[in-house]
Amino acid sequence: MTQGETLLGRCIVRLASPKVESLVLRVNGHGLHILKPKSAFSPSREDTLCIEEIRTNLSSTDGVSMMINGQTVLLGEVMAVKELYPASRTSDTQLKVEKGSLVLGKIPLNVR
Repeated sequence: MTQGETLLGRCIVRLASPKVESLVLRVNGHGLHILKPKSAFSPSREDTLCIEEIRTNLSSTDGVSMMINGQTVLLGEVMAVKELYPASRTSDTQLKVEKGSLVLGKIPLNVR
């Protein structure tokens, strides 16, 4: 900070990296699951998933979405796991939370 040409002090701002803190999923229309990065989730191919809430360290969650097997799932949208994973085996077994092209976090999925 300066006043005229006199230096009054310095201010250091340390910004935290954007990241997902938790994800709240509703499975089969009931039963909430709170998932955090590094936790694993094992849905059945017959389950339906709905994102109830995405918690991040960002000031706003506008534009934050979840990506499963290349498909975007929006907040409040109900999706069947078998629609997200049409084949019995798939190469991408992670749930990704994204804002635009920025990946905020990943959660491993073990589809049964």
